Order: sequence, then structure tokens, then C-alpha cells
Amino acid sequence: MIVFRSRQCLAIYVLTLSMLQRGYCLQGPSSKIKLQSCDIKCRRDLRLLDNAESLLQGLRGGGEEESEYLAEKNELKNEAISNELSSPIKFLSVLISGILGVIKSNLSTGSSLVGFASLIAVSASALIPLAIIHQSYSFTVGYGASVAAMSLALLYAFSVPSLLSAIKLKSSPALLANCCLLYGIRLTSFLLLRNWNSPVRREQIKSKDTSSKLKRIPSALSISIFYAFMVSPVYFALFYENKISLSGSVLEKVQWVGVGLAFLGLSLEAISDLHKYIVKRNNNAEYGGSVFVGPTGGAYALCRHPNYLGEMMFWSGVYLGGSVVSIQKSIGGWACGTIGLYGITLIMRMASKRLDEKQNNVYGGQPKYEEWKARVKASLVPFSE
Repeated sequence: MIVFRSRQCLAIYVLTLSMLQRGYCLQGPSSKIKLQSCDIKCRRDLRLLDNAESLLQGLRGGGEEESEYLAEKNELKNEAISNELSSPIKFLSVLISGILGVIKSNLSTGSSLVGFASLIAVSASALIPLAIIHQSYSFTVGYGASVAAMSLALLYAFSVPSLLSAIKLKSSPALLANCCLLYGIRLTSFLLLRNWNSPVRREQIKSKDTSSKLKRIPSALSISIFYAFMVSPVYFALFYENKISLSGSVLEKVQWVGVGLAFLGLSLEAISDLHKYIVKRNNNAEYGGSVFVGPTGGAYALCRHPNYLGEMMFWSGVYLGGSVVSIQKSIGGWACGTIGLYGITLIMRMASKRLDEKQNNVYGGQPKYEEWKARVKASLVPFSE
């Protein structure tokens, strides 16, 4: 058994063992502590110095030993931070960690206004770089990436469980967040795949780069705000989930209808996009071709643009599932979601109208196209003309 004559000797003994375990060296007599190993590779090593400082501060009398140790301890800490930030990878890691911490704090614990502003920032951080690469990405690849980025931020900030766990927990806001993530990832990957396999599309994308890269930023920022409006019902549903109870109410049933509609719309759009892609690939039909090859069956037997219908259904479900919460707690939040839904609905209706006109101009008079158009009269909403 080791017997110590004073608390100071005990502290020095503990410090010696701790330092040696971590590769540090103590030199000199017990009355003078000197640290020599300065190879601190990460912030975890700083905890040892902090613990040592706490031990020394607990000594009565302090004096020269404590002052000398604290001076060298601060020198080592500054060197550790300097070494850490000197590595680009470590610096990037620290930067990303800090940004994620701020985003999580603003989204989950700040005011709803600050949280929504953070949602816009996340949307812009995903969209603007892609818009700089190609101007048209603001409405295609950047659109999907922005939705995916915002969904990931919400999942992280509110510690949302995975899709399977959300199903078991029967959490409708969590299911909406996971649905948005699936939507963003699916859309982004599909558009990239389609562009990669179509030289004509790639050339068309390049031809639309009409403005300078810097001039695209303000436009991309305004579009980012619109995308944040579209996702805002999910944010407000998560933000107020523990502050309002819908259990057993009619609004809870409405919320679940929204969740179901969102997943149904996601599925319809994904299946329709894939169906059209496969038919065109199998028939070697390049984008902008003059021969109509379909598809004419499946979802395309219900309406001529089921992928647009699926998108409208998806965002209607997101709005329905989230607005039942926001309308009770935040009229501003409800208004943001309403603007987002109105905007995307208007865009889809205009897009289907433009595509009808384009198809009539290109395929008009071709038997297969005319037969399909006569049989499927609905452009966007089934059983309507």
C-alpha cells in the first residue's frame, strides 16, 4: 500500500499515472511539474489537461506549482487547437459539426421563426451550389436535393426515428419527414440517371446556362425560400408535436389521411417516371424524338401525366398532414404551407398544359398518339377533361 504524506503528493501521483497512460512525460522533482509531450492530436486529449487542472485547483495553497502547470497547460491547449485546425479534413469536420449544432439548436429549441429561417438556409445550401453548376438545376436536380437536405436536417434536429421505427411508433410527423426524405432522394437520383443516359438532355441543360454563375445566386435563393414553404408543414408538425395533442380527434384522422396521401403520391410519381423511362429506353427513343412510343398503359391509362398527378398528391398530403398542427399554433406557419401548396399545384397544372401542347405539336397525327389521347382524355386529374 502506498501512503501519501500530503494531498499534493497524491495529486502528483495521480497526474503522473494519467499522463503516462496517454504518452505524456513528467520531469523534475515532485515540487515542480513539467509537461513535455505536446503531440495532442484531437480534442479528446484536452480532457486530460482539464482533469489535471481540476485536481490542481483542488489543492490548498496553490502556489508556484499550480501556476507553472496552468501556464504550460494553456500552451498545450492552444497548440492542440492549432494542430487540429491546420488539417483541412479536421477543420472541415469541426466546421460541419459546428454548423450542424447551430442548425439543430435553431430548428428544435429556438423560436419557430428562427427555425423556419434555418430551414431556408438548409434549402439554399443545397440548391445554390447546384444552380451554379447548371442554371436549370434550380428546378430539377436542385429541387430534389433541396427537399432531401431539409428532410435530413429535420430528422437530425428532432431526432426523428427511421421509417420502420416511425411506423411502429405511429408517429405521423415522423412518417411525413421520412416520406419527404425518400421523395428528395428518389427525385434527385432519377433525374441524374436520366440526364446521364441522355446526351440530348445534357446538351439542352448546358444550352440553358444563359446567365453568369454569380447572377444565378439571387434567383436560386428565392427558389430556396419557395421550397422551404413547401416543406414547412413537416417542420411545424415536428416543432409542435409535443406541444399539442391530436389524439382521438378528427384532426388526427385528417393528419393520417395526409400521411397516406403523401406516400401514395410518392409511389405514383416514382412508378410513372420509371415506367416512362423504361418504355423510352426499350424503344431507343431519345429525348425530343418525333415518334411517339408511349407509355400508354398502367398509370398512363388513367391520365396523360400521372407523374405530375403524383407530385400534386404528395405535396397535398404533406400539407394536410402538417397544416392540422400549424393552423392551431402558428397562422404564419400555416400560411407558409398554403403558399407552398398553391405554388406547386399551379406549377404542375401549367407544366401539364405545356406538355400537352408540345406533344400535340410533335406527335399530332400519329395513330398511336391519337388513339391514346382519344382514350385517355384526362390530362392531369383522372376522369376529367
